[in-house]
Amino acid sequence: MAGAEDGKKVFAEKKCINCHSLGSEKGAMAKLGGPLDAVGSKRDAAWLKGYFTDPKSQLPNAKMPTQKLTEKQVEDLVQYMLTVK
Repeated sequence: MAGAEDGKKVFAEKKCINCHSLGSEKGAMAKLGGPLDAVGSKRDAAWLKGYFTDPKSQLPNAKMPTQKLTEKQVEDLVQYMLTVK
């Protein structure tokens, strides 16, 4: 579970909530990025990893810019997102 906990920190540090909503939290541009509720039930680890490293590789119309993340941050963020159900 350490990866998921670290991923939650990455989510906060990178201010992902600015462009997304998660539960009752939502950022000023939440309509742009959309809700992340139940993302862990909708996407698998491979899809998430691909999206975090190159959003357009998974969704050609993705609005999310490529993020500057280390490999560990990507792995941790994937683990965290998989817990969001």
